[in-house]
Amino acid sequence: MENRATEDASPGGTSAVDLDTEFDDLPAGRSLGENVSSLFAAQIITWVIAVALVVLVPRFLGATAIGQLQIAESVWAIAAVFAGLGTETVVTLDIARDRRRGPQVIAPVLLARALFFIVAAGAVAVVAATLYDSDLALLFVIVGCGMVFAGTAEVGVAALQGFEDLAVQSRANIIAKAVSAVAVLIALFAGAEIETIAIIVAATAGLYTLLLFRYVRRYARIEWHATVREAMTVARRGLPYLFGGATMVVYTQIDSIVISLLIDSEQVGWYAAADRLMATSLFVPTALMTALFPVLARLHNEDREAAERILDDGFRSLLVLALPIGVGIIVIARPFTQFLYGDDFIESGPVFAVFGVVLAIMFQTILLGQYAVATGREKFFFGLLAAVTVLSVPLDLVLVPWTNDQFGNGAIGGALAYVVTEGIVLVVAVKVMAPNVVNGAMLLRLLKCGVAAGVMAAAIWPLRSVFVLVPIGVGAVVYLIGIVVLRTLDERETEAVGALVDRVRRRGDDDGSTDDGSTDSGSIDDGHTDDEPPPVDRHDAGDVPERGATSATDDSDRDAGDPDRSGFPPPWPPPTPR
Repeated sequence: MENRATEDASPGGTSAVDLDTEFDDLPAGRSLGENVSSLFAAQIITWVIAVALVVLVPRFLGATAIGQLQIAESVWAIAAVFAGLGTETVVTLDIARDRRRGPQVIAPVLLARALFFIVAAGAVAVVAATLYDSDLALLFVIVGCGMVFAGTAEVGVAALQGFEDLAVQSRANIIAKAVSAVAVLIALFAGAEIETIAIIVAATAGLYTLLLFRYVRRYARIEWHATVREAMTVARRGLPYLFGGATMVVYTQIDSIVISLLIDSEQVGWYAAADRLMATSLFVPTALMTALFPVLARLHNEDREAAERILDDGFRSLLVLALPIGVGIIVIARPFTQFLYGDDFIESGPVFAVFGVVLAIMFQTILLGQYAVATGREKFFFGLLAAVTVLSVPLDLVLVPWTNDQFGNGAIGGALAYVVTEGIVLVVAVKVMAPNVVNGAMLLRLLKCGVAAGVMAAAIWPLRSVFVLVPIGVGAVVYLIGIVVLRTLDERETEAVGALVDRVRRRGDDDGSTDDGSTDSGSIDDGHTDDEPPPVDRHDAGDVPERGATSATDDSDRDAGDPDRSGFPPPWPPPTPR
């Protein structure tokens, strides 16, 4: 039977001649261990850069300017996800199934996105003109230009995910973030306004896009011409995946929009500052799930018990990290935000404290969301997410005015609404998808982590008024001692920590060069080591699926967990909090 993925990759019959001979030496995708370590290294570096900007930009520009930027970004984020039509998933799947012919879908996808972006831009213009003041008009235009680059970059990231090479995407991200940070800092010290900062961010998004496609071209020759018919065909293919992505974006942006309509830009700025601080704490589950998704999808078809073990291991491991971070934020939120941002953002402190609760929950819901997609239960999960998105609107309408009247800070209400909706997602998702996760061992782990986090909170509470790094350092030491004394980590986790430390040390000794190829990623095993060749015949890639992809030769061969039938894409980096 003719390969269906090959047909889909060429919606308008694009020629695929000479591809087999041209790409006999196609590079292999990277192992799970390499992808995880690359992502964690990149996330740490970009986290440092992001923290610098998260701190300095609000301090220089003030709450009102940050609120205005957040409003424009929130409205554009919702418009852009609909303009994307879910087509990034089509790119990932076509390339994962046929690495030679799959890249032919890139040009039609880019054309489809361009056509629908014009429609989205018109909708944004109407919203901006009717709901917001004219002083935001220029900011809407600048952010929109940045979204053009961001949408194109999304296609490049999707292609690299299909090739199972996340290291080069991480490299491009680091370069772009570093350039952006330097340019933004220069602009801030030169007295630039928020519009100038937005222009720099948009320009560096363009740089990121160029770097991504430079790396994509290492794997494939991209045909840059496409017809409208091809674009419409690939747009229709992406529509089944749009629901999940659109639900996620609306869910993460709705609070900022409601606060902007009910109160003012300044309070949106308070909310956005706390929100972005929380986002910097999510790099661990973000990096882990981006690399782990294809492994979960494959194991769901090959060994469902192994997939469940990975979920259980991930849940327990993230719990060890989530509780101290969440509790620590609750304790030091007000002095921490005042130290970082200054007196103009003192009201971000209570919002950030509430986000500490959200963060502890969100570590787990990110894991559950990607597990749902990998195992064919994404319709349930994103139906649940759609339900709580609808619920968040009346919650905001009640809680935002109430907290504004009671505390002079409506942003607290938006954060409280987030606690309610994330809590519902966690409870319902665990009950329906992973009831076995809640067992005696998990409850004992929760108790031990809770005790260690409680002792940590008691230790740092008297230190809240001193230099902020002191309670952070003391809290980290006390918590580490607590989990060691209570024997919280099992033997596999202890070995995984040791292996990670050794891997980082070897990378440092090699001065940035690759290590000996070990792919030990701790207790999670993807069934592939660096000593084995990638499981694909280089001369017949159309007949043998890539590691992490299912066969596309016949619909009957597909399990319900196949991502192509999931209605939701393989993971982009999970969403920034609201």
